[in-house]
Amino acid sequence: MNKALVESWNAVVLRENDEVWHLGDFGMHAPNSSGAEDLGCLFWRLRGKKHLVIGNHDVKNQQIMRLPWETIEQISEVKKSGRRLVLCHYPLESWAGACRGAAHLHGHCHGTLKRKAAKRFDVGVDVHPAGPVSWDEVWSWADKERFEMTDHHGESR
Repeated sequence: MNKALVESWNAVVLRENDEVWHLGDFGMHAPNSSGAEDLGCLFWRLRGKKHLVIGNHDVKNQQIMRLPWETIEQISEVKKSGRRLVLCHYPLESWAGACRGAAHLHGHCHGTLKRKAAKRFDVGVDVHPAGPVSWDEVWSWADKERFEMTDHHGESR
C-alpha cells in the first residue's frame, strides 16, 4: 500500500519545490517490530515542499509531528492568482471567503460525508487515489458550482 501511495503522489508532484498541503492523518501507526515502514522514510520518499494541516490521528503520533514539514497548522488558507482555498482536515459548513468564491478542501471523511456543500471538496486519498489534487483541478470543480448560503454571509443588504 505504501509503495502505491508514494508512486501516486510522485506521479503528480514532479518537482522538489512543488507545494503540497497534506490535509491530515499522514500515518496511522508508529513503526513497530513487525517491520512496518518508518513514517520518516515515507516522508522523504514523497516529492515536494510538504505542509501539514493536522488531522485527528496526527496529534497522537509524535513521529508525524516531528517530521520536517514546511508548516504545521490546524487550518490554512492558500491564495494564488486572486483565488483562495481554505484547508482543514475536517469539513466546514462555512469558511472564510465562501461568499466571495473561496473553496474549501478537507479530508477526514473518507468519501462518506452525507451532505454536499457547494465548493467544499473531500480530497482524501480514499476519494482521489491517483494522488494529490492540483490547484487547476480544484478550480475546474469549483467553477462549476454556485455559492450557496449556509449562513447570513452573502445575503443582499
